[in-house]
Amino acid sequence: MKFFPMVYENEKEDWSMNQYYKFVSQTLTVSMSYLYLVALISSIVASTVTKKLGVKLSMLFGSIQFRARKNVQ
Repeated sequence: MKFFPMVYENEKEDWSMNQYYKFVSQTLTVSMSYLYLVALISSIVASTVTKKLGVKLSMLFGSIQFRARKNVQ
């Protein structure tokens, strides 16, 4: 567990404590909030692009972008 070792250690420690409090981590909460925010913004952008270009062109553009990124890595 490279990302959140403290959360992983808390999970392994005591099973008698409340399950929710094992995963309380400021870093984890901030990163998840950031992911939700990015997902919200990207869905708004995607719906705007789809309205302007249409479904076929937006799907074509998305697939070209996906393949271009896949080839880069």
